[in-house]
Amino acid sequence: MDITLHFYLLDILADGKAYSAAELLELLSGRYFNCFDNRLRQPDESTVRNKLNEYTALGMLRLVKQGRRNLYCLARDEVNWRSWQLACAFFSEAAPLGEVGSYLLDKFAEDCEAFAFKHHFILYTMDSRLLFELLEAMNSRQSVTLYRCDKDGSSIPQYVCPLKIYCSTRTGRQYLLSYSYAARKLLFNRLDHIESIEVKRAEGRYEEFLQLAKEVAPHIWGAGMLRTDRLEEISFTVEAAADEQFIVQRLEREKRCGTVQQLDAEHYCFSAAVYDARELLPWIRTFIGRITAFSCSNEEIERIFYDDLEQTAAYYLQEVQADGEK
Repeated sequence: MDITLHFYLLDILADGKAYSAAELLELLSGRYFNCFDNRLRQPDESTVRNKLNEYTALGMLRLVKQGRRNLYCLARDEVNWRSWQLACAFFSEAAPLGEVGSYLLDKFAEDCEAFAFKHHFILYTMDSRLLFELLEAMNSRQSVTLYRCDKDGSSIPQYVCPLKIYCSTRTGRQYLLSYSYAARKLLFNRLDHIESIEVKRAEGRYEEFLQLAKEVAPHIWGAGMLRTDRLEEISFTVEAAADEQFIVQRLEREKRCGTVQQLDAEHYCFSAAVYDARELLPWIRTFIGRITAFSCSNEEIERIFYDDLEQTAAYYLQEVQADGEK
């Protein structure tokens, strides 16, 4: 009923005139509902009035006072769509739920050809429906059941409260941060591992869970399993000469939740307090050759880092020895 009433009301009001709730009810009856055999589907005046007040609050309709009568008409569209065409063109190709931007572009008479992509991989379009459903659940403060695909192909249900969507700046992969009722902690789930979701109920503790997510956000580097019981301190120092400021610029650009401090004319220290220091290792390894110091409060991470250095040194030593024997 709601969806049909939505389109019927907008169809009547499309002529630009203002009508009272009673007049709209009469037009609905004569123009639409009397066309069906089952006239019990026709809404009453209270339902129509509630729908009109809802659309007025949303800004879709405008309330016009005429004496003691309340009249309703379509609100004037003051948006200059042409000024948004460039943004829509980029959004349609580069952002999650880009099909929304594509839909808006269809409203323009001419195409926008400002952007071209040499290599364009539309990897996550299949996740857009799930992303939209999750965003709706978040907006409504609702819990959901996720059905995740396991390695053996089976579907595993997971009852969670969805809180935030994270997108990887390296791969574009999308992750859901949610509160797991079973584990009683925050967890990440890859959207491309979720088959479907089922909305369960309104969550009265949603603001409490959302505040928890905000508190841990400054200490999240990647999307691994969150351990919020303790923080791990990790830091490393790199050497960058005065004419190698691109190294410093890269540190500043990619530091995420970390900080960069200049120690002297040629040395800069990166440090961070995170829940899982292991996630930083692939990024830190890209500075090997410039790293002059490394430390981590998690001794296992330190051991892994220095073991990697030893294995790398041994590998290159073998190559040098092999070249010398030729």
